Amino acid sequence: MNGDEKQKMAIPALAPVAVKKTSKTDHIIEPVVAALSDSRYDFRTIEGISKETGLSLAEVNSAIDSLGPAVRMANVTDTDGRSLYTLSSRRKKTREIISEARAFLAGSAR
Repeated sequence: MNGDEKQKMAIPALAPVAVKKTSKTDHIIEPVVAALSDSRYDFRTIEGISKETGLSLAEVNSAIDSLGPAVRMANVTDTDGRSLYTLSSRRKKTREIISEARAFLAGSAR
């Protein structure tokens, strides 16, 4: 493979995020998506995103609402019981799959 071919090969990025943009949310979407895309974290809390971005909790909530199906809430919580969020384009983690299986089995035992 020559240098030109190597330059043409790009590492696949996360799928583009469809956003319902409004003038109110334009300035908050990008930092929230960046926080959710941060590879250091599998999941993020509203509080963690707020702290990292400097946005208020209400602004982060508004951005997540605006992102719609591009963001998913995990069916597990953090150790303090707070909801966790990630991009829908990210694969489910083992603990999510186990939690879903437990919920399914608990529901089918009734």
